[in-house]
Amino acid sequence: MRVFRLLVKFGSNGLPAGKIAETLSVNGTTLSRHLAQMEQVGLLTSRRDARQVIYAPNFAAMQDLMAFLMQDLMAFLMEDCCAGELQLAQPHTQQEHAGRSCCDSEGEKK
Repeated sequence: MRVFRLLVKFGSNGLPAGKIAETLSVNGTTLSRHLAQMEQVGLLTSRRDARQVIYAPNFAAMQDLMAFLMQDLMAFLMEDCCAGELQLAQPHTQQEHAGRSCCDSEGEKK
């Protein structure tokens, strides 16, 4: 997550792998494995600039992932957790619900 956050700050310009490792104080070999995995699943793109590999975030893929996660979360809230009563999942003050939600501690519907 720290890698992705750092790369987002630099946008499509990206950063060389060595600069990422230096900035985050991580081992280059370990970082390379993580960068390769993030690129493989589409969260990052890479390009060569002479001897350096420049990594940048893939914003389109991240937007798609966020949309999917939000859709999945809403489906859970509507079907599994709140039995179609979305207002039960809305944040409330502690006086209103005393920390309760629509699900009990075991994740079952109330």
